[in-house]
Amino acid sequence: MGSGLWMLWAVPLVTFLGYASHRANLCTVRAVAEVLEQRRFDRLGGFVRASLWAMLLTVPASYLFPERFPIPVANGPLWMALLGGLLFGLGAALNR
Repeated sequence: MGSGLWMLWAVPLVTFLGYASHRANLCTVRAVAEVLEQRRFDRLGGFVRASLWAMLLTVPASYLFPERFPIPVANGPLWMALLGGLLFGLGAALNR
């Protein structure tokens, strides 16, 4: 399948995922704020459930079709990922 045809599938799929995440109130900043301020884990639990569903679908696919769905390998050092997460969180906290 050519790259142009993949884009025809990618655009509606990404649009649908954006719409679904908006409707589901998936916001990491709000989820963490809810935990810190109200001691509630409802939104954060939604992220955990979404992650488990993604793993349920992608892990078997990566083992059944390794050439099509390769398992990603981290290329950079861990401190860079932690620093990036810290900076993202700092920016989100400053923006509220």
